[in-house]
Amino acid sequence: MQTKSRNYTIDLVRLIASFCVIALHVDLGIANNDTIALIRLACRWAVPFFFLVSGYFYQPHFAKDPTRALIKNCSRLLKVFVITSLIFWPISYARTGELFKFSYLQDGTHLHLWFLPSMILGFVFLYFLSLLHPSDKIILGVAFLFMAFVLFKDSYANLVPGLSAIPNHHKRILLSIPCLCFGMYIRKREDLFVRYVNWKIGTLLVVLGYGLQIIEAYFLKSIKDYPITAHQFLIGTFYMSMGVFIISLTARSGKSKLSNWGESYSLLIYLYHPLLIISAMSLFQTTTPFLQAPLVFVLTLLMVSLIHKYLPRLFNFLSGNFTLPLENRFLLRQKPMS
Repeated sequence: MQTKSRNYTIDLVRLIASFCVIALHVDLGIANNDTIALIRLACRWAVPFFFLVSGYFYQPHFAKDPTRALIKNCSRLLKVFVITSLIFWPISYARTGELFKFSYLQDGTHLHLWFLPSMILGFVFLYFLSLLHPSDKIILGVAFLFMAFVLFKDSYANLVPGLSAIPNHHKRILLSIPCLCFGMYIRKREDLFVRYVNWKIGTLLVVLGYGLQIIEAYFLKSIKDYPITAHQFLIGTFYMSMGVFIISLTARSGKSKLSNWGESYSLLIYLYHPLLIISAMSLFQTTTPFLQAPLVFVLTLLMVSLIHKYLPRLFNFLSGNFTLPLENRFLLRQKPMS
């Protein structure tokens, strides 16, 4: 397998994506509803982007040894899922008074942890799909089918007679499958792909995707009163996340402090930012709502970096890495899964 130079832009965008996830989760409080909607829609690309990047980096290892790649990556993700679910369990228990719910096995003990079992499901699905030796066209077709299912069982439910929405934890867990498929396909065809796309096309997709999301959200509100801020994934979300992904692949930048943070800390920022939201809620209630996301981001970044510096064993444990060398113990980095 040919070794390529590290793409530091992906690391940088990964850090930006972790900030956008925080912006989706903080309470913007007294902010204008339309403004909240525009902010939420502007940040929806982040989670699909993480899936795309994971598929992109997973593909070479999967192509070399699918079984080994599946076992290594799913076991690491499962460790992280168990650790984070245990850490967030007291918070869930304090809120619900329930020691255990079946949904914990699928979504974890906090609303944002669904990302991990979704990733595991995606890897498992792609493994069994590969046993059928499908062509690239079949794989892309499967990806579009899953994307359509997510759309028409959520935001576009009830537009087609006989269809109805299903709970978030059932539909969003499938989101990893199409995104992993697209990320793996692009990696497989990268040399050809980059001949025809560049950062300008990526930027155009971002702008068009964002505009399309706004049109979709307000259209769906007008005909079925679907809350604008409740959309998990829209057609425009795919275009926007793909545009950001194209930018990260084609607009290569040099190594920087920000890219180092993105490489090392983006996963733990995603996983543990709710702790900062919860613990500092009283502080944020006295601040401007728009400062909540930056404050949570900075505090979470500071917490994770201090753990990395002064408690490296804990850092590795939280990352689900118990045996690998310290410099290689990060999920969702350039070569996180082999």
